[in-house]
Amino acid sequence: MPTRNAYVALPLDSSNSVDYPPTRTGSPSPGVAAIIRTKWKSTFSHVRDIIESNAGLLFVSASQGCLSLVNVAVKKLHTIDPPVSTMQARLKSLGFFGFFSLYGTYYSLQYLSLSDATALAFLAPLCTAIAGSLLLHEKFGTREALAGIFSLFGVILIARPTFIFGASSQDITLTGGNIAKVAVESTSSQRAAAVGAALASVLTGTGAYIAIRAVGKRAHPLHSLTSFSVQSAIMSTTYMIATKSPFVIPTRLGWLGLLMLIGFFGFIAQVLLAMGLQRETASRGTLALYTQVWN
Repeated sequence: MPTRNAYVALPLDSSNSVDYPPTRTGSPSPGVAAIIRTKWKSTFSHVRDIIESNAGLLFVSASQGCLSLVNVAVKKLHTIDPPVSTMQARLKSLGFFGFFSLYGTYYSLQYLSLSDATALAFLAPLCTAIAGSLLLHEKFGTREALAGIFSLFGVILIARPTFIFGASSQDITLTGGNIAKVAVESTSSQRAAAVGAALASVLTGTGAYIAIRAVGKRAHPLHSLTSFSVQSAIMSTTYMIATKSPFVIPTRLGWLGLLMLIGFFGFIAQVLLAMGLQRETASRGTLALYTQVWN
């Protein structure tokens, strides 16, 4: 007896078809990708807002990194060879005060340890904050004052100047690529003159910072730097002629390299410093000067 097929063919109906989920691949689904893009844009926007609101502090902080390299290069240079309108009025005062501020700093580095010179130089932010409040009528509250005092105290603890912690805290210089402690050989009269030069550098540096703030954004930072450079060149030449100081030409590649380092990083530092102080008050902007001690 022939057998009959028990299966019955059903007609195909597209309306009853079942949609199966697609197989997973290595790439995220469109929903996950959109969430990632949204979070990335939100994070980027938040970071950008922080940078824009603290642009002045960041510029001043970056300038201090460059100035730290300049100070170390000047200190090392002394160990290897003999050393070497209303708006117009403000720019001229910037050049005048800036020249004597740098001269006092570099002179003090000849006879003081780097830690002593650093501790004295960091009196400038407090003096600048007070001068900005008195001369420019900028805000200088209790928070800024306490921040400046505690920052100065922290600098003293880190730098450990010899006039506070004794002769055991000595200068650190580079010798043959290694860091070695060496005593600074200078007479008491030379050290006294160096301390006076450092304090004069604080006062003239305060004048230079106030001049930058007074100029503000009405002049490009390079205008301020050009005025400062020209006046410094004129006064340096006049001083060399008056004191009959010899004009020294670099005779070694190491010496020439240090001079180029001083010029390059000094230029960048001054531009960033001017840009920072254009955007911040004198009291808040100069607080970033304390970041130099980290370097």
